[in-house]
Amino acid sequence: MIRRNEYKFPFSSWKEAEVRDFVSSQNMKQKYEMRMINSIYLDTKNFEGHLLGEEGIVPRDKFRLRWYGSNSFKIDQSVLEIKSAFFSHREKKSIKYNE
Repeated sequence: MIRRNEYKFPFSSWKEAEVRDFVSSQNMKQKYEMRMINSIYLDTKNFEGHLLGEEGIVPRDKFRLRWYGSNSFKIDQSVLEIKSAFFSHREKKSIKYNE
């Protein structure tokens, strides 16, 4: 399970050079090659997960199927991701189809 804290950095407007300079100054590097990311989000019939997220209510969970590459969905190549938001942090659990 991944536990992470998010840090947000506001920029006055989209200025590519300013963002690139900031990323470079923080020693950030590209982790993955460019790729297509596909997601199917899962929710209740009353959209309870969406409503909790819109209101910023914690704790809450978000469920999605995710796969990379081709646009065509293949369940055996997908990952179920469960993202949990808490007051102080967020967690993500990834479960491969064959697990």
